[in-house]
Amino acid sequence: MRKLSALAAAQLLALSTGPSMSEGAHGLRILISEDVVRRESVRLYSDLLNRACRKGWHYPRGQIESGFKRHFEELKLQILDQGFTIILDVRENNQSQSIADIGSCSQTPTS
Repeated sequence: MRKLSALAAAQLLALSTGPSMSEGAHGLRILISEDVVRRESVRLYSDLLNRACRKGWHYPRGQIESGFKRHFEELKLQILDQGFTIILDVRENNQSQSIADIGSCSQTPTS
């Protein structure tokens, strides 16, 4: 299921950015913004956290924060493996979301 999610995310990202007309060593390349990859990673990981929360699973804040970072890095690798090119964002994103706003659970964590 995880591989399917990564493939679906890559296809969604490709549709949102469109193909590049520059020819590389492997023919037509599809460029994807790192910011788009990050937003999709946050959406996918938040969904995973919400499903876990509904099942009664709770994680400490530190694990959630490292999970977001790890998920983003793994998604980037999966997208690169599919032959996409991730381009760095030229402008800094001033709209940072806090971890508390993303994937939070209404219940309090249990020890």
